[in-house]
Amino acid sequence: MAFSNARPRLAKKWATPPDTIPYFNEAKEVKLGDKLMVLTFFTNPGVDANGKSHVKCTLKVERPDGSLSIKEQSFDCINGEMKGNPRYIQLSPAVVQFTAEENAPLGEWSVYVTLKDENKKVFLKLRTIYNFIGKGG
Repeated sequence: MAFSNARPRLAKKWATPPDTIPYFNEAKEVKLGDKLMVLTFFTNPGVDANGKSHVKCTLKVERPDGSLSIKEQSFDCINGEMKGNPRYIQLSPAVVQFTAEENAPLGEWSVYVTLKDENKKVFLKLRTIYNFIGKGG
């Protein structure tokens, strides 16, 4: 999982040959008006008897004071047939985007994503942080 401010170039960057590694700028310090995206990547999902994968994701965003900006939300990272080699890194089609607003509290924000492979019955908890500095300098 990473934060990126590369939304317009996302599809172009990701749709590359397998031997080309896309690079996304990770947003660690965020200013007022910056647009952020939560990009969730996964690899090697379990496949059921019908050749389908099902990976669920949950997302939660916590403000510096511990209150929730986004309560835990659940969505499918993938639910169906895998396109391409399942061992390649996959970008979930569920990309969450939001904008750093004026009324947001300054400080360290935490973003939590949990990936749960429904076929393998395994899960992975992820966390990343960014520092909202307001108007900045």
